Amino acid sequence: MKYKDELIDESVKRKLKILSFFEKHGLAPTVDAYNISRSTIYRWKKLLKDNNGKIEVLKDRSKIPKNKRKRETDLRIIDYIVMIRKKYPRMGNFSFYFSLTYFLFFL
Repeated sequence: MKYKDELIDESVKRKLKILSFFEKHGLAPTVDAYNISRSTIYRWKKLLKDNNGKIEVLKDRSKIPKNKRKRETDLRIIDYIVMIRKKYPRMGNFSFYFSLTYFLFFL
């Protein structure tokens, strides 16, 4: 497999090297030499086959979650916290905790 080296990512080069080794020597030597699973090799081969040999599909994808969780707090709770902290600025965390749980119980 010959491609323009300057356009190929390092991870893609590594995967192509592993796949070419697999084509020459077979499964067992490839697994021993590169310490990757059988399913990974066949998944890369399937990706190449399904995309007509385009090597861009072997490029590593982002691992960032598609949907990041957002903090959602009821505005009544925030307003209560702000009101209590303004009204009783010296209230300790222990007393504040019980005040807040009492408020949440009747919410």
